[in-house]
Amino acid sequence: MGQADSRAFNRFLLGGAVETEIDTNGRILIPDFLKDFAQLDSRVIVAGMHNRIEIWNEKEWKKYTSTVEGKADQLAEKLGDIGMI
Repeated sequence: MGQADSRAFNRFLLGGAVETEIDTNGRILIPDFLKDFAQLDSRVIVAGMHNRIEIWNEKEWKKYTSTVEGKADQLAEKLGDIGMI
């Protein structure tokens, strides 16, 4: 991937990122446009991802993890091929 492609992908991936505040009760305030985009409602999943977190709609998280679990062997093989594991 060229440098221009890498920059474009990073802009796409991080373009919706915002700094936010923690309220007096210790809660992270998520902007409405991100809650709408992620379809966050009363139940969410907070997933640790190395040096960041992801916040998922609970139903979407369950679908995602089910799909990944079904492909675990294929993913492990691909990661092995590129020396990741």
